[in-house]
Amino acid sequence: MDSKLGLIQQSFNSRYSQWVCEALDELPDNFTITDPSISGHPIVFASQNYLKMLSYSQEEVIGQNMNMFHGPRTNQRTMMKIREAIREEKGIQVNLVNYRKDETSF
Repeated sequence: MDSKLGLIQQSFNSRYSQWVCEALDELPDNFTITDPSISGHPIVFASQNYLKMLSYSQEEVIGQNMNMFHGPRTNQRTMMKIREAIREEKGIQVNLVNYRKDETSF
């Protein structure tokens, strides 16, 4: 697992400078950045506001994929549409039910 986390950190650091990381963290938006070039599309960055909203730490999220936020009401057809858009490198806008650490949906 350490080698995968190292790969994830290397992937993110090779694309973004420390200044960019700090700027991303100051944005008021809730978001993650994933790396589709790594198997499983792991999360390589999560904004502080996103982590706060979901009650997770960076250590719990970095290296995981977005499936960790899915639950019983997450629509699988919508997930298939998202996967297809990623595969085809197209934009998509959908509504998706995800879950916080305490298992409440949003």
